[in-house]
Amino acid sequence: MKTTAFLVVLFLLSATSLLTAGEPEPQQKAVPAEPSPAVSGPTLVVGVLTQQFREVCKGQMNSEWVDPWWEVGFSRVTLPTSADPGALKGKPVVAKGKVPADVTYGPREPSGTGCVIMQARSDWVVGKEGIRMVRGYPEGTVLVSTFLADSLEPFQGLEASLVVNSMKPVASLGNKPDPEEIVVTFTNTLKRPLEKVRLRMHYEGCYGKPGSEMLGHDAGTVPAGGKVTARFPVIAMGDRSGGKRPPEAHLAWSIQVTSGSTDTVVDLDVGLPTLGVKVDCPTEKGSK
Repeated sequence: MKTTAFLVVLFLLSATSLLTAGEPEPQQKAVPAEPSPAVSGPTLVVGVLTQQFREVCKGQMNSEWVDPWWEVGFSRVTLPTSADPGALKGKPVVAKGKVPADVTYGPREPSGTGCVIMQARSDWVVGKEGIRMVRGYPEGTVLVSTFLADSLEPFQGLEASLVVNSMKPVASLGNKPDPEEIVVTFTNTLKRPLEKVRLRMHYEGCYGKPGSEMLGHDAGTVPAGGKVTARFPVIAMGDRSGGKRPPEAHLAWSIQVTSGSTDTVVDLDVGLPTLGVKVDCPTEKGSK
């Protein structure tokens, strides 16, 4: 079979200058970055728009979802009455506005809803419409807990395509070159420079109890209108057993883009299917 039942469920539940690919990196927590005293805080937040709810557990496999709100990335956003969030739900957006006086800086912690989920992973955030994953963030990433938006519009600066492998060096976890690779292009459409930009491809395990892997690219400062292009393998072979088992296949899953700019939050984590890229796990040995 091409994917395990776990991958199928996650796909249904999921809604994150030319550079040479970088090296694999471990998952890590962000070191909260706060704006300098001369800056009042971010005025733009870029991320996928989702509607979230508070879950009330009424019994096994029986929940009620109440008190809805909107989030861009993992920032809770208050939207203007003129906004039409339904048309942009599940898509990358740009929210323009300001942070409230009581804003907190730093990454969102994975959290349960109070209802028991068997085999839940520690990086899951469970919602009414699916599971989101809290990724590790590069050091210096600017993130905010809440944001007051004056306007909301689509963000169209992220693209991905599946191409024949050019056989040039690509990010690798020790795997052999794939017949295909994923080319990711990020365009800074925000009319301001972005600092400490980083593109990362997240991979989910294909078989057994799935884990995750990550490959990243440091883009540095991307000027307004600038582009970053990075290339990633479709399959990354990861060894989390300390050599006790053969490396396991991990499938390219989503693209994360972050920034360390004090005036702009970039908290993008976009699934490949949303960008029109469909990939599958290799056939498991012994299966037909």
